[in-house]
Amino acid sequence: MQQQDGRMRWFSLRANRVIHNSHGKPVLIQGSSTEITRYKEVEAALRQSQQRLKLTFASMRDAVFLLDTESTRIIDCNPAASEIFGYCRDELLASHTADSPSQTAAIEQFTAHLFQLVHEADWSNQNALYTAVMTHKEGYTVYTEHSIMPMLDAEQRHIGWVNTIRDVTERKHAEDALRQSEERFRLLAENARDMIFRYRLFPDRGFEYVSPSVTRMTGYTPEEYYADPFMDLRTLHPDQRITFAVTETSAESYSEPVIMHHVRKDGDDVWIEQHHWHIVNDEGRVVAIEGIGRDVTERKRSEDALRQAHNELEIRVQERTAELSQMYRALQAEMKERMRHERQHQAIITVISALRTATTRAEMVNILLEHVQDLVHADGLALLWLDATRHYAVVEQAEGLWQHATGQHMLFTADFPPEVLLQERSYLAAQEQDSAIFHHLDLSGSINALACIPLSSQGQHVGTLCVGLQDQLSEDHFSLLSAIGDMVANALLRITLYEQTEQRLQHVRALHTIDQSIMSSLDVRLTLDVLVQQAITQLAVDAARVFLIDPTTGILTHAAGSGFRSSISVHLGESYARHVVSERTMMHLPTLRESCIRGESTQIFHQQEGFVSYYGVPLIAKGQIKGVLELFHRQYITRDEEWFHFLTTLAGQASIAVDNADLFEQLEQKNAELMGAYDATIEGWANALELRDKETEGHCQRVTRLTIKLARRMGISENDLVHIRRGAILHDIGKMGIPDSILLKNGPLTDEEYALMKQHPVYAHRLLSAIPFLRQSLNIPYMHHEKWNGTGYPLGLAGEAIPLEARLFAIVDVWDALRYDRPYRKGWPSERIFAHLQEQSGSHFDPQVVEAFLTMMHADGVEDDAEA
Repeated sequence: MQQQDGRMRWFSLRANRVIHNSHGKPVLIQGSSTEITRYKEVEAALRQSQQRLKLTFASMRDAVFLLDTESTRIIDCNPAASEIFGYCRDELLASHTADSPSQTAAIEQFTAHLFQLVHEADWSNQNALYTAVMTHKEGYTVYTEHSIMPMLDAEQRHIGWVNTIRDVTERKHAEDALRQSEERFRLLAENARDMIFRYRLFPDRGFEYVSPSVTRMTGYTPEEYYADPFMDLRTLHPDQRITFAVTETSAESYSEPVIMHHVRKDGDDVWIEQHHWHIVNDEGRVVAIEGIGRDVTERKRSEDALRQAHNELEIRVQERTAELSQMYRALQAEMKERMRHERQHQAIITVISALRTATTRAEMVNILLEHVQDLVHADGLALLWLDATRHYAVVEQAEGLWQHATGQHMLFTADFPPEVLLQERSYLAAQEQDSAIFHHLDLSGSINALACIPLSSQGQHVGTLCVGLQDQLSEDHFSLLSAIGDMVANALLRITLYEQTEQRLQHVRALHTIDQSIMSSLDVRLTLDVLVQQAITQLAVDAARVFLIDPTTGILTHAAGSGFRSSISVHLGESYARHVVSERTMMHLPTLRESCIRGESTQIFHQQEGFVSYYGVPLIAKGQIKGVLELFHRQYITRDEEWFHFLTTLAGQASIAVDNADLFEQLEQKNAELMGAYDATIEGWANALELRDKETEGHCQRVTRLTIKLARRMGISENDLVHIRRGAILHDIGKMGIPDSILLKNGPLTDEEYALMKQHPVYAHRLLSAIPFLRQSLNIPYMHHEKWNGTGYPLGLAGEAIPLEARLFAIVDVWDALRYDRPYRKGWPSERIFAHLQEQSGSHFDPQVVEAFLTMMHADGVEDDAEA
C-alpha cells in the first residue's frame, strides 16, 4: 500500500474463512493481515548487497577461486580467472564435462595444483603471500602470487577456501630483465679501462662501488677504497684538496670533467679525469656522488706548456668555490631551520652516536659542546672541572661568548665554594637570585639564564657543564640537558679512566727508558739528557733542565736541558734553582712575571723564552741535595695529582742517577787505590825474591817489560796485558818454597835437588790460586817452563795447549837468562842467542812466537832493550 507521503507499506494477508450469500456465491473473506515492510526493506538491501558483491567479484583484476573442501572442486571463480589462465568459467566449474579426455586432464591438473597450494599454506600467518608457477591453458608459464583464506558457513564451520591469485608474470619478466641488465653493467664496469665509482655522503661516508680498473690507475685495490672512506682524499695531491672540497659540497653536478691530481701507491703522480654527478634524495639533499674516472696522465704531462691557462682556470675555480660556499651556507641555514625540531627529538641518540666516535676526552668534550650548542642555541658553553687541590676550577673548554675563557682558573671563595660544581642535581640559576654564581660562571657578563649540569658517575665527579643564554632557557631544553648530562658522565668517566691508564703506561715506559739509560751508561749527563726529554714529552711542558751541585764548591752547574729557544737562555734564571736548593722542597710559580724571586737575568730570561709558569723540584738522595729539576710552560696549564706524582717519580729517578754516578766515581777512585796497593804488594814480593836470589837481580823488571812489549806486538788486548804484567812479575814466586841450600847453591844441583827445584811452578800455583785477584795471572808462574814439544814441566803440555802468555814469557825468560852474566858463566852475544832461539823453535818454543820475537828485537834494537 502507498501512504499519502508516497512511502510504500507492505502487508501479508491470510484468509481464514470465505462467507457465501444465499445464492452460494462468496461475498466476504474473513482473515488477518501482518505488516512486512521491514522484511521487504531487508530483502531489498540483501539483493543490493549481493548485486554489489557480484559486481566487485566480477570486476576484480586478480583471479578469485572458491574451493569446496569436500568435493575438491572449484565452486566459483571470477572473470579474471579466465583472463589469466585461459579456461572459461564453465570449464573450471565443471571439468568433468570437458569435450575431450586430454582437456579434462589439463583442468583436473590445474584444479589439483590449486588445492596443493592450499594444503602447503602456513595457516599461522593468514596474511602471507605465496608465489607459484602455473600453466596457462595454451601451455605457457604464468608467474603468480597467492593469498589464501578459509571460507566458513554461518555456523563458523570450515567449508572451503578463497584463493586470490595475482598475475605477476610481467613483473617477473621485468625483474629478470633488470638482473640481466645489472649483470651486463657489472661485466662492462669490471672490464672497462675507465674507473667507475659511487661514493656515499649520507648517512655515513664510504665507497659503495669502485671498479677494478682503479688498481691500474692508483695502485690501490677496490678493497682498500672500501676499507678507508677517505682513501680518495688521502691519495689526492695537496694542491687538489680545494677542488675535492668543491666537488663534494656543491649542490649541482658538473657537466664538465674535473682533472684530479693523485699520488699512486708507488709514489708516482697520476692525473685522473673525472665525470661525476650528484645523487639527491627526495629532500633535495646530496647523498652520494657517482662518476667515471679516466687516466689522463700522459695528456696532462703534455699540457705542462699551458700552465698559464691552468692558472687562469684556477682563479675561476676559486671564484666559483666562493660562490658555491655562499650558496652552501644559505642552503645550510634553510635546512638547519627545517630540521631543528627533528634534531631536538633525536638529540640524545645523536649525542650518543657522536660520542662513540671520540677516542680522547678532548674530542668527547668538543663533540658534547658542539651538539649542546646546536640543541639549545646556547650563547655560551663551558666544561669545568676541579683542580686536584680543590682550590680552583679550571675551564677545560669553552665555546660561544665564553670561548676566550678556555684554560682559565677560577679561584673558589666563600660565596663561590667548590660545592657549586659538585651539586647532585642539575640546577637553573637566575641572575637576580644567584648573583654570586653569575659573577664567577658568567664569563662574558651578558648571560641572563645559566644552567649547571654536574657530570658524575660511580661517585666520581668528571666535570660540570655550564650552558648560558642571553634569552631564557625552556624547561624542555633544561630537562634534555639533564638527561644528556647523565649519559655523558658515564662516557667521560670511561674515557678519562682509559686515558689515565694509557698515561700511566706511557709513564712506566718512560721510567723504563730512563732505567735502561742508567744501566747502560755511566755518564750521568747522557742519562739526564734522556730524563729531560722524557719529562718534556710525558709532562707536556715546553722546556726542562737539570742543575747539579758541585759537592766541593756548592755551585750550581747546568747538566742537561731542552726546549729553550736560545743556548744563552739555558744558563739564565738560576735564581729559581738556588731558591729550590735553599728551601729543599718543590716550588711552583704559576705566574713568573709576578714572582718575587728576581735575579739579574730574570727579565732577559722572560723576554727571550716567554715562559709564564715554573716548577722546580729538588733532587735529594740519601738526605743530600744533588741538584734541581726545572720545568717551564709558555702557557697557563693546570696539572692533576697524577702529573705531580710522575714529576716526583722523575725527580727520584734523576736523584738515583746522580747518586749512582757519584758512587761509581767514588768506587772507581777506591778501586784504583786498591789496584795500586795490589801492584805495589806484588812488586814487593818480586823485590823480596830478588834480594834472596842475587843471581836474578833486575831480571824481573826486564822480563816484565819485554813480555809486555812482545804481547802488544802479538795483538793481545790492554785488559789482558794487566794480568800478563802481574804474571811476569810473579813468574818465580814459587822459588820462595825452595830451600836456600838449593836456591843459593854455587855448584850444580843433584837429581834430587833439581827435581825439587822443578816444583817451584807448583808452589807458585798453590800460593797464587788462593788469591782471587791473581787467578787470571797464574798461567805464566805455573806454565812458563812448559815446552812446545811437551817435554817441559810441571804438566808436560804441548803446542797450543800451553797458554799464549806462557809461550811468550818462556822465550823472553830464556833470552834474559842467556843475555846477562851469571856467576857460573858470562852473558851470550845477541847473535848467538838468536841462533839458539831459532834452533829451539818447534821444540822448546812456539815457532810463531820465535818469529815475532826475533822480528821485534831486530826492529827495535838489542842494545836499547838491554839498557832498559
